[in-house]
Amino acid sequence: MAKGFTRTLLAGAALVALTSCSSAMPLPPQAGYGPNPQLPPPQSSLIPTVNIAPARAWPAGRVPVAQRGFAVAAFARDLTHPRWLYTLPNGDVLVAETNAPDKPVQGIKGWIMKMVIDRAGAGVPSPNRITLLRDTNGDGVAETRTVFLQGLFSPFGMANEVDRASGTKRLFASGLRNPNGMDWEPQTGVLWTVVNERDEIGDDLVPDYMTSVRDGGFYGWPYSYYGRIVDDRIKPQRPDVVARALVPDYALGSHTGTLGLAFYNGTALPNRYRGGAFIGQHGSWNRSVPNGYKVIFPMEGPAARRKTC
Repeated sequence: MAKGFTRTLLAGAALVALTSCSSAMPLPPQAGYGPNPQLPPPQSSLIPTVNIAPARAWPAGRVPVAQRGFAVAAFARDLTHPRWLYTLPNGDVLVAETNAPDKPVQGIKGWIMKMVIDRAGAGVPSPNRITLLRDTNGDGVAETRTVFLQGLFSPFGMANEVDRASGTKRLFASGLRNPNGMDWEPQTGVLWTVVNERDEIGDDLVPDYMTSVRDGGFYGWPYSYYGRIVDDRIKPQRPDVVARALVPDYALGSHTGTLGLAFYNGTALPNRYRGGAFIGQHGSWNRSVPNGYKVIFPMEGPAARRKTC
């Protein structure tokens, strides 16, 4: 009993130490947004900042706060670790219920990160399936739920860019660290994505971002960030590769956990939203003052289309 209590006490002390570890006050969150975000010098420490919000269900009778003129409703509930959505042409929604495959915990850092993952609600076995949700009457709630594919291996992204008959594929772009939402800009047909950038070099580095994706383009990972700012932690360096790294279009805040992107091309909302992008931010663990945890509309449609190549 005493040994178990000691382990628990030490674990709690380690988590508190990680959560409180920050060498400087972070910049205001807005400093990491826009076409020209502030990019301070990197900061490193032996113990990284860990500040994670545990996942909780919506309280009974309450919903997230929406901007004036909008409302929030649950399309589906009780999914197991949903990670990626894909809307089919008929309006059905595919959702990947998935998690990373099991792997051994290595070292003190790995042990602490497992504690953090468990606390955030992500320490569940991977369901390894894709589920189909269908709103049969157009009320914004999925009345039916069926398993579309199962027995997969940590499935994630879904797309229909693949030649099913031949299986032909090619690398379109590279150097995008964890691009976690993609969509086609409705007027130009240009591919855009949002990217979760790297951690452990300070509260204000590196901003997540949205960007148009150039065919054959390289965006820095892992050798540099925000174009040609070298990440000194990476060995060996590749200056030849960094020299051609592209600068993203629009920063979305540091450690915001930007996970979703959807261009709006409907008619129900005011005209200012048409052609613009809605973006989901999950929030992240590596910032002493939390950032994200919201849905944002960073640019109106015409601004989002300023770069098309």
